[in-house]
Amino acid sequence: MDSTYPLARATDAHRRMESSTNVGKIILSAATAISQA
Repeated sequence: MDSTYPLARATDAHRRMESSTNVGKIILSAATAISQA
């Protein structure tokens, strides 16, 4: 795995992929925090 980005930074993850400097998978994390009421 090369790096992990939150979904909100998908543009940054795409730039990383296009730069061809990654050495592995680039992960987009869509996990969100669940607030407890």
